[in-house]
Amino acid sequence: IYRKKCSAEQEKRKLGQVDSRFMKRAEDLLCGELAVVLGMDKDDVPGFIAGRVDALRPLPAAVAAAD
Repeated sequence: IYRKKCSAEQEKRKLGQVDSRFMKRAEDLLCGELAVVLGMDKDDVPGFIAGRVDALRPLPAAVAAAD
């Protein structure tokens, strides 16, 4: 569904209602499971994941060269 959503966005279309509903449900279930394991509020999980992913990304070459 995520790939379908990205493809639709590139073509300036909206994801269908059924796909949107299933994606939202999957996100809710995943965040709920991770919240239990991580011992945090379910609403804080997406921000936590985004922060961890950003921390793992390598710096662009121009930024790394400036250091």
